[in-house]
Amino acid sequence: MFDGAMRIEATDSTFVADGSLLGVVAGLDFTRVEVTALKIDRGSNPLLFGGSLSLVDVTATTTEGGFMDVTGDGTTTIRGGTLTTRGNGHALQISNATYTVENVDLVSDGVGGAGPLLPLLLLTSPNASTMTNLDFAMNGERGGIQGRSIACTGCTFDDPAVAAAIDVTNGGGLTLVDSDFTGTHTQRFIASASTGIHRVTNCSFTGGAGPHGAAIYVPSGQLFVTDSELTDNRATGNGGAVAAGMNINSLASLIVSGSTFTNNTAGIMGGAIWTANPLQVSGSTFTGNTAVSGGGAILTRAQQHHILGTSTFHSNDGGVGAAVVYRFDGTHQLQVTSCDFGTGATDNTPNDVQRLLPSETLDPSVTRNAGAGASFTCDVTCR
Repeated sequence: MFDGAMRIEATDSTFVADGSLLGVVAGLDFTRVEVTALKIDRGSNPLLFGGSLSLVDVTATTTEGGFMDVTGDGTTTIRGGTLTTRGNGHALQISNATYTVENVDLVSDGVGGAGPLLPLLLLTSPNASTMTNLDFAMNGERGGIQGRSIACTGCTFDDPAVAAAIDVTNGGGLTLVDSDFTGTHTQRFIASASTGIHRVTNCSFTGGAGPHGAAIYVPSGQLFVTDSELTDNRATGNGGAVAAGMNINSLASLIVSGSTFTNNTAGIMGGAIWTANPLQVSGSTFTGNTAVSGGGAILTRAQQHHILGTSTFHSNDGGVGAAVVYRFDGTHQLQVTSCDFGTGATDNTPNDVQRLLPSETLDPSVTRNAGAGASFTCDVTCR
């Protein structure tokens, strides 16, 4: 047991600990530890640290069910280096500390060991955090981050499987900035069980997959998508790229601005977006999105007010329904202002905008179009 300052430094990536020493370390509680250029290999037990901890340019590899677990009430800084799991456990778990993680690669390299495959990073800490420039190499084996409150800037997420690249647990929120998600149509990128606020800014999502919301699935919380690109995401159900507010009459809402949705597909409704709660879209572009059963670009199931402004809808295919489909109950409305719905080769199929009464089903023979520069509010007489 140590109660004081301790520094471990190994230059030139010297092997300081192997599996046996790692087992010893697991039984100690370090306070104010700084570890520099440490290389840990073949470890099968967790590393447990309490108090304040600084890890700089550390290379750590765990096998079987092992993972590096940071605990205690101190401040943790992990800067540089690579944390790899070759088992079913996490590469890193942060339990109680206030933490900063920067310029770190987290890698899944094999799936040895018994039990479920756990995400690379587990955050159970309720404290404030900073995560910057992290690279999650999931390699088609596991998820990326699971936690209640997640904030990440400049991060990359490659090829999630088994679980989402980011899993937000109940009671938390999400802030993503300047981050990129790339998949091979095996798993969605963001899944949330939280009723909190989710903000996605200047991010890209390509190659996601899932039953609903192949890129982003937020059924109950507020979602803001700003200046982002969502391309070639595929849902077998609703919301090829985004499914938000799926719990009707919840406090959820979806606000999209300055974003592009291209070639996303839904096996049922909403090729790019499906929502059951209020929707606002501004300055965004929807091109080549498809759905089998309506809403090639957008389908809004809820009887709510929806606003589309200064956006472009080109070459979206709604199958049996329009590029944009919404339900109307005699009170709530769809307002479209200065939107371009294409013409000729860029027109939408089978039509542009379709209104449904609560009891109506989709009918492709009914055409309710909104042309370029149109400004109108649909009511019961809208055609």
